[in-house]
Amino acid sequence: MIKFLKASRSISLYPAFLTAFMGGISALFLDTSATQKVLFLLCLGLAICLQIAVNTANDFFDSKKGLDTKESNPYNMIAQGVVTPKYMFRLYIIFLALSSVIGLSIILISQFYIGLIWGAAFLALTYFYSGSSHPLGWLPLGELISFAAFGPVGVILTHYVIYKEFGILEIVLGIVAGLLTAPMMYLNNVRDLKTDSAAGRLTLPFYIKSYLKK
Repeated sequence: MIKFLKASRSISLYPAFLTAFMGGISALFLDTSATQKVLFLLCLGLAICLQIAVNTANDFFDSKKGLDTKESNPYNMIAQGVVTPKYMFRLYIIFLALSSVIGLSIILISQFYIGLIWGAAFLALTYFYSGSSHPLGWLPLGELISFAAFGPVGVILTHYVIYKEFGILEIVLGIVAGLLTAPMMYLNNVRDLKTDSAAGRLTLPFYIKSYLKK
């Protein structure tokens, strides 16, 4: 269990909880139907599974590409020798599958069929962020993706599948959630700036540092 908690970066899962709670926590306390309560719990589960899929994919592919080493990243459990690449890849596949099952359940229960497109986009993102030949995570997009996925997009989608509507409050809550989440990505990139830059991974901190040097 301890190995799993470390490999999934459980200590960093607060964005998933924040997104789901901002989008639908009221379903547990207001006079809502049992279906709406179930949808909220499924959305919470989906957010957690997707973030674990992203975390495990990131560790696996960054280690495979030699980006993370024992000295450069204390949170990459492959580099630290806590788990094997095979173990991490299996976790990624398991949580990718769980995300798919939960996502399809949400779509069928809520009849939000356009959610298939959103679901496919989120699942693809878990791979293309760090696993493709030109990873999105190697561009100054990490903070923007984190802000959008765990902020406005995640909050509004969660609220909409539960209540079939959203308004200015959900947009504001989404922005707040994004602003609370994106800094975590930025600080991670600041920590890894030296090794990332050496490997050709030019994240937002790299460009900010380059700009300030001018």
